[in-house]
Parts: sequence; structure tokens; C-alpha cells
Amino acid sequence: HADGVKSVYRFVTETEGLKVGAEVKKGDVIATVAAATGNEYKDGAHLHFEILKGGESVDPTEYLTLEEK
Repeated sequence: HADGVKSVYRFVTETEGLKVGAEVKKGDVIATVAAATGNEYKDGAHLHFEILKGGESVDPTEYLTLEEK
């Protein structure tokens, strides 16, 4: 992303053929949830998602548009 922003996804299996720096759009499958490891393994399979700005974790809702479903 621009301005030193980075999205981080953990505990996933990447979609085959996806390359670093590839452009993705809404609805593209980039990964599937996998088993958690480390200190989060007791939580079971889940997606760990965070936004980093300048290497620091920030509130991701500032960068996402979430609609009620």
C-alpha cells in the first residue's frame, strides 16, 4: 500500500501462483485459512489480520470500509 502502510495476514495458505507485489481487487481469493501456530494455536484455525503503518500496528478500521451484512 502507499504511505508506509502494510496489511498482514497470518495463519493462511497462499493461493497458488500469487506473487509478491501482484495487484488484487475486491473479491479475489488470495489465501485460505490454515491452522494457527505459536501462541495463538489454542484459538484454532482463524485469520490474523492487522495493518502496520511505519512498522507500528494501527486500528485497521481506519483503512477499511465495512458494511453490515
